[in-house]
Amino acid sequence: MCAKPLVLVVVVGETARAANWGLNGCARQTTPQRERLGVVNFSDVRSCGTNTEVSLPCMFAPVGRRDCSEARIRGSESLLHVLARAGVAVHWRDNQSGCKGVCDGLPNDTVSAVNAPGLCQDGRCLDEGLIHDLDQRLESAKGAQLMVLHQPGNHGPSYFRRYPPPAFARHLPECRDDDLRRCSVEEIVNAYDNAILYTDHLLASTIAKLAAHADKVDSVLLYVSDHGESLGEKGLFLHGVPWAIGPDEQTKVPMVMWWSRGLAKGTGVGDACMRATLVEHARQKTSHDHLFHTVLHAGGRALAALALVVLAADLFRSSAGAPARAQRAYWFAVIVIALALVPALKRLSLSSCPWDLAEFGGTAAYVPHGLPGTGDGGPGHCFPSGHAVSAFAFFGLYFLWRPVWPGRARLAFAAVAALGALYGFGQLARGAHFASHTMWSARLAWTICVLAQTFPASSGVRKAPAGAPAQAAG
Repeated sequence: MCAKPLVLVVVVGETARAANWGLNGCARQTTPQRERLGVVNFSDVRSCGTNTEVSLPCMFAPVGRRDCSEARIRGSESLLHVLARAGVAVHWRDNQSGCKGVCDGLPNDTVSAVNAPGLCQDGRCLDEGLIHDLDQRLESAKGAQLMVLHQPGNHGPSYFRRYPPPAFARHLPECRDDDLRRCSVEEIVNAYDNAILYTDHLLASTIAKLAAHADKVDSVLLYVSDHGESLGEKGLFLHGVPWAIGPDEQTKVPMVMWWSRGLAKGTGVGDACMRATLVEHARQKTSHDHLFHTVLHAGGRALAALALVVLAADLFRSSAGAPARAQRAYWFAVIVIALALVPALKRLSLSSCPWDLAEFGGTAAYVPHGLPGTGDGGPGHCFPSGHAVSAFAFFGLYFLWRPVWPGRARLAFAAVAALGALYGFGQLARGAHFASHTMWSARLAWTICVLAQTFPASSGVRKAPAGAPAQAAG
């Protein structure tokens, strides 16, 4: 029984605005291919800035737009660095002006450097160069991987240079000049929409390649644009107006998500349930602020599922030099119980999330956790942290390995505690949980393990008849 590799592809769009996105109900269909692919479209997304220099570092940072500053971003690790520390293989491929520090020190390359055949000319490359070798990369995929693809997308003013004519020059007449002053608004909009059509083609092609490898690789695609663009509204063109006074055309951006068949099953969630949950979230307001914590959230659950598959496979190998098979099975069951029990308690809880409280824009009143059975007037179901326990449940590894591999046991304890704290911080920053929610998840998971070790099966020793020596379970 082997765990399939997990590949997350994040496509960072450039200058695509929500108003011209076909999936958002735009009168002109600019996303015909993805309309047929069952993607989940997020219809109300705000960017972190109105230019790449601000938005790109901000969307991968743990701090949101309100707290965003160059000093804070430079003083914290990006999402990519956090995932790399957790063992995820991260790779950034750029077809734009660089990663703005987001991928510093991590594996990266450019489309022009890899020289995608037939896609580069005069120093410019079409966006299909981002995925020209994706099939080979999926064939050799191992473990958990994150691929970030950075487009030029709809970067102006030369929209017509972002797509290959005549296949994507569908809206005519189009502006074919680097100086927008020489074109009418109609021509500018037509060229801009043609560029979106090409992005639609790029994403559909990426999804097709991921789907073709679904039997061997679980995958997720997330697309989000860095900022929008003005196309003549209020006399404005291009972008870069300060965010506080920036028009919707520059701050509302498209975002879509897709996942391969079998991914939901692999993470223990039904596909229909997963889609229904995401569709519900997709109708709500969201922003670049949520990217850091959303990826950690989804990645945490996927990592827990992957760890369970590895532990289940481990049950079938020899016990030589390792804990007895019966002991491994026992602690596997304890971990599963912890993973199931804490979320079950959360579903029964009357405590609401921080973002539901009146102090933070909701309607619920704060009620201490020490008052069980007392509602707060909100939706509840938020205590303790179900996400953090996807790490803390694996405290069981410490108890399993301690008698045989004490050093490995201590490392496991430290890694589990650090990962759980990281997940907790992500939820805290989103407003989804208080720090106490995470601490209670850790306490409950630890208590379950401490109680579990009091039973003879925890040590792999069978109770012997009176007067006979104890026997190790094999």
